[in-house]
Amino acid sequence: EIFLKSEEAPEIIFAEKFSELHGNFIFCLNEDELTENLKDLFAEKNWQQALSKEEEIFYFLTKAGIKVIDKFPESTIAENALIGVSLCECVVANTGSFIVSSKQLTGRKFFVDTDVHIVIAFTAQVINSVQDGFNFVKTKYDNKLPSMLTLISGPSKTADIEQSLVYGAHGPKELYFFLVEG
Repeated sequence: EIFLKSEEAPEIIFAEKFSELHGNFIFCLNEDELTENLKDLFAEKNWQQALSKEEEIFYFLTKAGIKVIDKFPESTIAENALIGVSLCECVVANTGSFIVSSKQLTGRKFFVDTDVHIVIAFTAQVINSVQDGFNFVKTKYDNKLPSMLTLISGPSKTADIEQSLVYGAHGPKELYFFLVEG
């Protein structure tokens, strides 16, 4: 096995690895704290609305007083970043990644066409390895894997342009992960 066994909780391992990958990690003790943290983030960044297609996300955003849109706008004005908020299938601790799938209501376009991606997950979704993640998803969907599984590890980055590392060229340039106890 390539990953060393750790005495630390998988949630701690995920937070450390995710942060190393330039992701912004926020731990929440409960759903009320999640709502407050979302409200604070949107106020701090001066974001006006969020794109989401999942009912559970609608609930959290609405409770935080954040306007929710459920489809991509026809055009986006450069100064108005498109903020996408989604759930994920599971959280992979030893890589600092999370898995999304085609079975989610967000669809495939969502994970590439937003400027900022905010993910909400619960500690019950944290597993150790990618293999455990595939098994987690397979079990969730009665032994049938969705047609697409994507492992996301940090914000979009590329060194295609003059061998210089650039964030956001092929997807969200900022990635926030809210992990809620429970």
